[in-house]
Amino acid sequence: MLVVATFQRMRQEQRSMASKAAELEMDINEHSLVIETLKEVDPSRKCYRLVGGVLVERTVKEVLPALENNKEQLFFRLMGLKPKVFCCAAGVY
Repeated sequence: MLVVATFQRMRQEQRSMASKAAELEMDINEHSLVIETLKEVDPSRKCYRLVGGVLVERTVKEVLPALENNKEQLFFRLMGLKPKVFCCAAGVY
């Protein structure tokens, strides 16, 4: 029974990490879409950004670098998570 319980726990961990990886990929795609849209807009134009649950007014010029930085950080988190998903799936820790 211990082997079965261990396997089930490992399988659940793998599913959880795979789910988180999919979520990060969706966030990266959303950031890419917004970044591409804002690149075509006048940098002095007003835009709104949700920061910590609060909607703040900024300019495109202020928001665009922050979005690019956030996308980069999401990408690094995803790259750190993917090897763990594959190792967990193979039963290697």
